[in-house]
Amino acid sequence: MNLRSRKLALLFASFLTTLTCGAAASDGDDVGTLEWIVGIPWGDGNVDGVGESARFAGPLRLAPSNDGGLLIADEYADTLRKVDPDLRVTTLAGQAGVGAYRDGPADRALFSSPMGMAQSANGTIYVADRYNDAIRSISPDGTVSLLAGKPGEDGDSDGRGTQARFRWPVDVALDGEGRIWVADHYNEAVRIVSPNGYVTTWPVRDSQAPQIGGNSAAVTDTRFPGIDFIASAPDGTMVVAGEWGISRIDGDTATRVVTSMSAEKKQEIISMYGDIPSEQLPAWAAAELALARSEGASIQSIGGLAVKADGTLLVADKTQGLVFEVSPDGTAKVAAGRSTDEPHAGVEGKADVALLNQPGSIAVDSAGNVFVANQEESVQQILPDGEVRNVLGFAPGYRVRDLDASHVLHGSCDVAIQNKQGETFVVQRLDNTIVQFDANGNRLRQFGQDTASIRAPESETYVDGGANVARFHYPQDIEFGRAGEVFVADQNGIRRIAPDGEVSTLIGNAGTPDRRDGDFERASFFRPYRLAFDGRNTLYVLDNSPYIGGGPVGEVVRKLDLDTHEISTVIDANSIQDAYLTLPPEKQTFFRSELKDIGSGPDGSLYVLGEHGDLYVWTPAQGLRIARFPGSLMPADTDEAETILDAKGKPVENHLVRSAAISGRTEHLAVDAFGNAYVTDASANVVLRIDADNNVDIIVGTLGVSGNTEGPLPGSLENPEGLSITPQGDLLITVLHSGVIRVRQPHKLSGVRIGTAEHTVR
Repeated sequence: MNLRSRKLALLFASFLTTLTCGAAASDGDDVGTLEWIVGIPWGDGNVDGVGESARFAGPLRLAPSNDGGLLIADEYADTLRKVDPDLRVTTLAGQAGVGAYRDGPADRALFSSPMGMAQSANGTIYVADRYNDAIRSISPDGTVSLLAGKPGEDGDSDGRGTQARFRWPVDVALDGEGRIWVADHYNEAVRIVSPNGYVTTWPVRDSQAPQIGGNSAAVTDTRFPGIDFIASAPDGTMVVAGEWGISRIDGDTATRVVTSMSAEKKQEIISMYGDIPSEQLPAWAAAELALARSEGASIQSIGGLAVKADGTLLVADKTQGLVFEVSPDGTAKVAAGRSTDEPHAGVEGKADVALLNQPGSIAVDSAGNVFVANQEESVQQILPDGEVRNVLGFAPGYRVRDLDASHVLHGSCDVAIQNKQGETFVVQRLDNTIVQFDANGNRLRQFGQDTASIRAPESETYVDGGANVARFHYPQDIEFGRAGEVFVADQNGIRRIAPDGEVSTLIGNAGTPDRRDGDFERASFFRPYRLAFDGRNTLYVLDNSPYIGGGPVGEVVRKLDLDTHEISTVIDANSIQDAYLTLPPEKQTFFRSELKDIGSGPDGSLYVLGEHGDLYVWTPAQGLRIARFPGSLMPADTDEAETILDAKGKPVENHLVRSAAISGRTEHLAVDAFGNAYVTDASANVVLRIDADNNVDIIVGTLGVSGNTEGPLPGSLENPEGLSITPQGDLLITVLHSGVIRVRQPHKLSGVRIGTAEHTVR
């Protein structure tokens, strides 16, 4: 089956799976799925899946596997992944985001920035484990072992097993005798490892030997500056590549076959040698001058190397966004991609239309298919006719779902809300803008302009007027009002966007942080942080101000009466303490955590979220009540967590997933008409639901998995930010730097139960 047919079959299977999962969750067609409604679900992660549903952390190193698929070293994730011929990605070895050293079974073994791989005829996989300065092996039964080098100690010495030393091994290749050839980056050397782990340096150690010369020179130097890649050729020679270009090793000689030269380097060489007759130049200088003057295709920077069955070299040029074919005589021609000033992205198409984003590692599988890894944690395939297809991971581009560049979110995406017409408003806090999209995800208009990069005075970034005139300063949250207007929590005040797009300041002044209650004209805020509207006449504001000198300290919740134009404080530290004093004496432990968000609940109630899962409910009649005790979401087995050490004995943290368990640190809140509270645990990359009986369920996201995907729940997330409930009762999840996801009717989802509170008073 060719790739096109394979992809169609997989897409159809995925479609059927989505329908099945959605129907199982509820009788609603879309309930039980994650739908991307604004932006695109790109981003890194450790998601296993089929084709473009997989997520990688990158950069990626590719190698063919014996079964016709691919092996992928996911460097930043510290894992090795396997891709079968049907494009199904699974994790072969390592723990996502934990860079350390440990041998043993594949699901327990640890790597630290693994890079090049090669698989032998008997199925053993050899890995250049860069940060561990070691060569590791994975046996066919999945056991990971140390072959050569001593993790935690770099160096430059030959010997057997742990007697040998490497300094950043970055690539490996196998020769016909079963030996492992290693690109030893910082030693600028090629090392050879026998199957029993004995290491030698190619060919002899001679610090006085001449450096690699021009195209016709044969030398015996062991130095290869910036060596990054090594590959075996069908004729038994080895091909190595680095900052100088590409050389071929045959026996004890190395011959340069390609010189890598940037545009700046070309100009430098012409300036240096251009006035000297060629016959007076050394052969290597004359060759470089000829290349600098050539107008044909030339390689500027090498991002990847592979050798086809006929001996043709495939070279990725990460600077120009091209893949070259290099014939045995050194002639280079473009095989795929195009040089352009347009933003590079993983855009499919014919050879002269497709875009590659800093193409890197290349692999050729047993059927002759060519795969290239992109900078953006995705993999594309180059078909024999040069056409490029995105096949693994999500390659963000400006031609996605027929959207042009102006419709794709590029900045932070912090909070999103949706009106009855299905239009979505998104806060891009770091860009100082609010963007409005239609029901199909197309951009309608933008309020404010990106002033974050110009360092303008606050007074110039806090301007009222039309959509194109108005300026915001670090907007934090938005909320709809009763007349369809949008309220904005800006740096020091509350702004209002009228239905006609006119922006005005409701309360506050730029650059004057303070906190005063009273009428709108004299009242002030320190930092309006979160908003909640009760649907009638009241807007609540979480005013976050932990360090106000001489005034109220801490976060408070303030009530804005939109009829009387009066502001009052309804919740502060004393309110919370009084709520605890209503409990029996043995339960009166006062736990003061930072308030993180507020949400409007049924019957005019206001929900307040603390940073450790503590939840409060306030009503005008009953005041503040404790709905859920602080710290009750904290994992019970925190003290039993495994401490992982790197090869030098230093504790390491998971820098990709961050937490494979509930962290207990909650950030954002939304409340539906049934009184269910939805909160984010951003460290665990999940959304939790706390129902009226205080049952806690994970409804979106999977513990231990990071990466934005769409499709059947529970799915996976990376950096979930704001939450909101739509007029139809759906849940919107804003994902930082990516966009907005919709989950239909979240109150109907079964979720994954993680606990039930025993002590509540709600």
